[in-house]
Amino acid sequence: MTKFEKIRAYYLAGLWSYGRLKDAVLKKWLTQEEMESLVKEKEAMQ
Repeated sequence: MTKFEKIRAYYLAGLWSYGRLKDAVLKKWLTQEEMESLVKEKEAMQ
């Protein structure tokens, strides 16, 4: 499982907040585009 897949699973399960995603971008674990796609994906689920 890639780092992106782990972060995606945590975020969609509600274990990670939006702020934590932003921290992951700062740490270069995610790109800005990946973060935006995760946020849109979660919004679509609601």
